[in-house]
Amino acid sequence: MCEAHTVGRKKKIALSELGSQEDRLRRQRAHDVARALESLHLEGSNVDPETMAIGQRYVEGEITIEELTAAIEARSTDVS
Repeated sequence: MCEAHTVGRKKKIALSELGSQEDRLRRQRAHDVARALESLHLEGSNVDPETMAIGQRYVEGEITIEELTAAIEARSTDVS
């Protein structure tokens, strides 16, 4: 089946669409990280390699936005 269709309220995703959805999510997560790191920079915090690595874990989908936020906040208070 190459088409996505709706059953009830839940939309089924065709395998051919899965990659593009994952790419979009990854780009959105990268944008989220960029905004968070820019905000830290504008506040005068240094963005160190460890913070960048945390951001990369979020982009890769390994951690949630809540975990990203908590980790960055913890790093910014430890490093400041």
